[in-house]
Amino acid sequence: MLLLSLVAMTMYLSCCGSDEKDEPEVVPEGTYASVYTSENDTHYEYTLDMEHQLCTITVHNVVFTIGERQSPAMTIRIPNAAIVSTSHTGAVTIEDTNIAPEMLRGSDFVPMPDVQYIVTDLRATLNAVEKTFAITFKCHGGEFSDTGKLQ
Repeated sequence: MLLLSLVAMTMYLSCCGSDEKDEPEVVPEGTYASVYTSENDTHYEYTLDMEHQLCTITVHNVVFTIGERQSPAMTIRIPNAAIVSTSHTGAVTIEDTNIAPEMLRGSDFVPMPDVQYIVTDLRATLNAVEKTFAITFKCHGGEFSDTGKLQ
């Protein structure tokens, strides 16, 4: 009787499989770049560190609108933003606030610790399967948001 029970259980498990096999892999670590479009010169790189649940976001040619003024185009890096969730569908959510960004000066990034440049209210999502992203944040008295495709 015990032998029949073991055989039946083995057949059930091999027939039905495991739930883990049905779920896609979690988003792999690495850098995800946005698709460059000529109508919007701003483009992005999201570098995921899944072990530490952090993401460094590089924003190339960003322009901030501050009231009626616009900043010159610049490249900034938002280091070590917190990854708050991931899903088996390929989505990553990044949320953080009070991050000192770094600005590209020549070929090096320079920290911008002045309180007026602190990045606040950062929220970004990227989906490695659907190859899409969305980002919003505030910096230097202005707000920024964008959506697009990943390579």
